[in-house]
Amino acid sequence: MPPDLSERRLEPALVRDRFASVLRFATEHVSRLDSYAAHWTDKTEDIVRLEDKVLAETAILCLLASRVAAPGSAEHRLVGELTKLLDAAIDTDRLTAVLLRCPHAAPALGLPHIVLHSLGRGDEGIQEILTRIFAADLACTMERLPYRAMEVRWVESLLASTPRTPAVDVADLVPLNVLSKPVHPISMTRATGYALTHGIMYATDFGAVPLDGALDVDLLRARLDAALAWVLVNEDLDLLVEFIIAATLLRRPWSPYVWSAWDLCNAVWDSLGLLPSPSFDAKQFATLEGAAASAYAFRHVYHTTYVVGVLGSVLLAMDGALAAPWTRPRLDTATTADACADAVKRARAFAASEPGDTDPAPDGPPPHPDPLGLVTALVASILPDHVYWRDALSRSDGDRGVLAQVLGDAAIIHAARVYDLPKMLTALNAVIALPGAPSLTVLEGVSFLVRQQFPDGCIGAQFATAAARASTTALDATRTIADYLQAYATRLRAG
Repeated sequence: MPPDLSERRLEPALVRDRFASVLRFATEHVSRLDSYAAHWTDKTEDIVRLEDKVLAETAILCLLASRVAAPGSAEHRLVGELTKLLDAAIDTDRLTAVLLRCPHAAPALGLPHIVLHSLGRGDEGIQEILTRIFAADLACTMERLPYRAMEVRWVESLLASTPRTPAVDVADLVPLNVLSKPVHPISMTRATGYALTHGIMYATDFGAVPLDGALDVDLLRARLDAALAWVLVNEDLDLLVEFIIAATLLRRPWSPYVWSAWDLCNAVWDSLGLLPSPSFDAKQFATLEGAAASAYAFRHVYHTTYVVGVLGSVLLAMDGALAAPWTRPRLDTATTADACADAVKRARAFAASEPGDTDPAPDGPPPHPDPLGLVTALVASILPDHVYWRDALSRSDGDRGVLAQVLGDAAIIHAARVYDLPKMLTALNAVIALPGAPSLTVLEGVSFLVRQQFPDGCIGAQFATAAARASTTALDATRTIADYLQAYATRLRAG
């Protein structure tokens, strides 16, 4: 990440290398899926099995790769080979029987066949069954989360488009998705992060169409930056790559957060040769041998590896759309500043005190002499078991102030998630003093502190009982937080 971020460009050779590596990985392993599945001992009676999910994700990879693989290229040949393997892997008899019995499973189980049919393969009988199911609206006879409902629309658009043209219409579902909600990783669940990324993927047909113009793209950019800071340091590489994809699909230049995530992914890939999923357990893997070890490794590696292939196809399809200089998202700081000021009044009334000589300066905490070192140590203390981010970013030649912003946001998020308010305040104090407009995570971190206030003015969830709020500790904590909220209000009003 060079000091002048606007000069950084993706290396086409690196993108194509990662893209081709994923296609080779898929062609090597899809033909072995039955043998792998035989070692998956936690099988259920679910209609959609794990091996069905693998086939569906393979189909998505085939579809997106077919959009960007130039005829005659090595990638094009790999897509052709993978398509044949996918076709051979589908149990058409089982698929037919399940579709006739359970039409609501058509989006998940029918996706591989729909993709195959769009690529000139597949079974005409199954295609007719799927067409009838969607025409009768039977694919929707199961309650789904909004992003899953968007997925059904997307699959139906693939079925209906012959010859294929982007036709997905999810405008009525977008307001129900977290795309339109005030989500932030201070309180975001992993499932919500997944819904955010997939909402963008389906709404744009993985980049084939622009995102709904009614959405605030600046705010979405900021939310994705915050999400990237969150997973950058807990090394959830699955979500990390999906957030990179989502940010790319906004058709805006990459932010320092996206570049940091991209650098981490490449560092892990270069180190391990792949990207493991969060579910990969090295200790469990070490107890396995032979075919069982191979089956375990594929199960816990394939998804994150495939997501890198999806990212590669999206980047190749963008073809220069990310080349403009990056600009900071426009955010509303005044509302947060006003909330701070109101909280300070109530806190002062509770603590019956006024700021003294030791309070922070009115314009905010003074700059720390080494903000990057401070926030790096904070994150490391909260997540001591994660090391890849430290190794990758320590080798970066990027601007230390930019890295301090990214890792400072990560420190704010993870300190809030474990409710370590002292560390959160330390991180906020360091980051809010950095040059430039505050990030969304700074605003959300300050708002999080404001939300910890009880009606009587005391601040801190640890003081939930009346007896706790009457303690000296509660008074001191409330005074300290109020002092900083006052300083933050001044800083935020300054822009």
